[in-house]
Amino acid sequence: MRDDIKLLIKEIYIDHRTELFNQGCSREIDFIDELIHKIGEMTDKVERYPRENEPAEEIHISVNTKTIGDIQIEYTSWLYICKIAKYYYLQHEFSMNNPDDERIAPVLCNFGDEGYNKKQFRMDEMIVQYLTEKGYERLWYREMEESFHEPVYSNVFKCEEYLTVRTALFMDYIDINEQDVSEDSDIPPIRGLWI
Repeated sequence: MRDDIKLLIKEIYIDHRTELFNQGCSREIDFIDELIHKIGEMTDKVERYPRENEPAEEIHISVNTKTIGDIQIEYTSWLYICKIAKYYYLQHEFSMNNPDDERIAPVLCNFGDEGYNKKQFRMDEMIVQYLTEKGYERLWYREMEESFHEPVYSNVFKCEEYLTVRTALFMDYIDINEQDVSEDSDIPPIRGLWI
């Protein structure tokens, strides 16, 4: 796990500075509408899921659908932008009807860090350039699934849990969010990681 991410998780979950998490959850990403518009110009459909008081913005992108004979391939992507620190995760997917007459599953699908067609690839390049210019760093699937080395107590599960980067910074997995956090808090940023 990267040292900057490890430090941030430690400060929030081990040092119990949950106000850092809560203040991030109450933030709005000021450029989100512009980014969604740019993505929408390149794709079939973009949906932003309501993420008030959540640690990340979640955007579902229907990139395009291609029909070849009896096979229809749907290309989609998910973009998660962290509101606690300047990180994002972009996942690309495809799914298609399974034409095998001996199939077990009716649909074939996969996901990964790289686009599966040219349209997805060009969209990926645009998003990466845009968010890099805004000071954000891309996290890859392997980084999102890395576990923090110390367990933390979960209010939800009433036991200790090992958090991944995804569950620690992109979800309120152990229910530490306070709904009434003020945006006017004078808590200093963590080593330049805050938006």
